[in-house]
Amino acid sequence: MSLERAGAVSWRRAVLVLTAVAVLGLHACALAQSTAHQSPETAAVAYPVGHWAGEARLFDRALRQQRGPIPMSIELAPDLLLKGTIGDATWPAAAPVQRLSSRLEYRIKLMGAAPPLAGKDHLVLIITPRTDGRLDADFHLKSRFGLDLGMAVGHFDARPDRSIAP
Repeated sequence: MSLERAGAVSWRRAVLVLTAVAVLGLHACALAQSTAHQSPETAAVAYPVGHWAGEARLFDRALRQQRGPIPMSIELAPDLLLKGTIGDATWPAAAPVQRLSSRLEYRIKLMGAAPPLAGKDHLVLIITPRTDGRLDADFHLKSRFGLDLGMAVGHFDARPDRSIAP
């Protein structure tokens, strides 16, 4: 083996060893950081329990101008069951399908009168906890819970509904 080729092999081996050490070091740092915090599933979170009312504001400007404001109200119980109305449609108490410290996700089949948008009778509501006691929720109005490229996406601009006694 020539001296030049031996040098190339040593250089490659050094790069491989340094890369492996860097990857292991990064993995150790990530592991240490992840064990220092509570798991998202076990962290205690204060969700905004109570009655909330407001407007379901669509992000699509043209759709929002065509449809106009969509009244929405929800009641979030201490056990996180959610019931409410959007437009003229309603839904009975529903449990979250996903409960993490970062959000609650509900998948709701709307009932009753016509849905707020034609053919969109499935509601996905994502509630994100806030530290100021306010409600932060995004929604998707869909024709089914699976892929719906024509879904309408928006935000629930809510305020506490003081007209309903606790």
